[in-house]
Amino acid sequence: MDDPRLRLLGAAEVGDAGRLLAALDSLRPIVTVFPGLPPAAAGAALTLVALLSRLFPHVQVDGSAYAGPNPWGISDVADAPDWFRGVCPVPTMVPAADIRVSLGISPGPRIRERVLGVGGGDWTARLAWEPQPLDDPPCALRHGLGLHAGACLAVSELLKVTLAPLGMSALILPGSGGDSSEDPLVWNLIDYRRAPAPVITGPQESLVRPRVLLAGTGSVGTSVAGALVFCRGLTGEAIAVDPEDFDPARNPFRYPALSGGETGAKATWAACLLQKAGWAAESAAADIGTWNAGQQVPGFDGIMVSSVDDLTARFEVADVLAREVISAGVGGLAFHVQRERLGDGWACPYCEYVPAEPVLTQAHVVAAQVGLPVEKVIALQIPGAVLTAADLEASAAGRKISSEDATRLIGHRLADLVAGVYAEAAIAPVGAQRGPGQPGTVAVAAPQVSWLTGVITAAELVKTASGLPVLDRRVDVDMSGLPQGFTRQVKADSSGRCACASGIRRRWMVNLYGGRR
Repeated sequence: MDDPRLRLLGAAEVGDAGRLLAALDSLRPIVTVFPGLPPAAAGAALTLVALLSRLFPHVQVDGSAYAGPNPWGISDVADAPDWFRGVCPVPTMVPAADIRVSLGISPGPRIRERVLGVGGGDWTARLAWEPQPLDDPPCALRHGLGLHAGACLAVSELLKVTLAPLGMSALILPGSGGDSSEDPLVWNLIDYRRAPAPVITGPQESLVRPRVLLAGTGSVGTSVAGALVFCRGLTGEAIAVDPEDFDPARNPFRYPALSGGETGAKATWAACLLQKAGWAAESAAADIGTWNAGQQVPGFDGIMVSSVDDLTARFEVADVLAREVISAGVGGLAFHVQRERLGDGWACPYCEYVPAEPVLTQAHVVAAQVGLPVEKVIALQIPGAVLTAADLEASAAGRKISSEDATRLIGHRLADLVAGVYAEAAIAPVGAQRGPGQPGTVAVAAPQVSWLTGVITAAELVKTASGLPVLDRRVDVDMSGLPQGFTRQVKADSSGRCACASGIRRRWMVNLYGGRR
């Protein structure tokens, strides 16, 4: 099984994957682009095609519109299916059913077929099983981040409708059965309530140039950079930091900002993308701890966007002593975005990970997860150690990973082996025959999770630059369901073992940025 959309986990079998692929490949999403669609809205339609093309191989675009600046460099939405052919999976069958996805409402006769409608504007997302309007007036749209959020939710709905009958656990948007009388889902990126965005007063034309440090440029970090390209008028200074190179065989299917075929350092790619959008950007091919150790003075007077994926890196993020951090964490179809300031009484980048056992004391747990001896796991935790072909053959023999993953992970870190399901939907196929104690699931790529995480992070940067109310303090979204419409505050760890409890670090924060921030 070599389809890049899927991974077999546990006792999952090729037949399980075949049923899921047949369901994905039997559907043809048709993205409708209405005449006169403004560029900011057309950019969101482009995002729809970019996301859908990684999951459904028969995506079609009906209509034409100028898309404005975008990370793929596509002028017209009509050209998108050809442009994304490099990330489009090879179909296993011809399409058997169509679902039309519209963005806005047709200026002509009403579409009579089944439609999943996306609407809204810069800050509001609308979604329903009937066409949804753009915010008035459409000509005033600047970046359409609300529409991008709606596009991500629409992709999740198509994935849920397609795969729920085969075992995907999901809460589906009302009206999917044909009853269009249900109220639409309305959600906004200002206060994250299930309501239209609050009325924004005051001038929004003049933006402060932010200073941003991208700690990690994987699927989320590249999505942040990609979403910022759509934010007209917003530029600033950026530093992209990541030690890894692209894997052109797998990354494009999970990194929505890519077009396919990208190679080289992830950080360099992200910095170049921002440079083309007018940012003063630079890159460093290093982990965040190494980058921080090379700085001449402590602290980062700006906003660090953290999407690192292991405990050591999360501690190193806290140790940068940035003025402010926006942390993004993804697990399966769920993610969170949280704003943090070290030492202010609320959770810092490392607080929720303090209860994790020290790395050596949990070696036996990791060993059971990956199917390797404990002593080998301890050896792989030494800085610079990488996985060998023999290590990965042993893990595959124990059915901990697939043979495809074993080949892909040669030379990678142990953390990459135990990273778990990242921006994927884990599905236990219905009707699969299993022996006792042999659970098996199939992980399906979910690029819309990474993109929505990037959209929310970009929205927070735009709000900071515009002087708008920012996130207080954390928003959690599970895309197997629907946005819940609330935020929450998480208190700092009280054990005294977190980075934010250090008196030295607290004094440095006061020295760097003052007592009130």
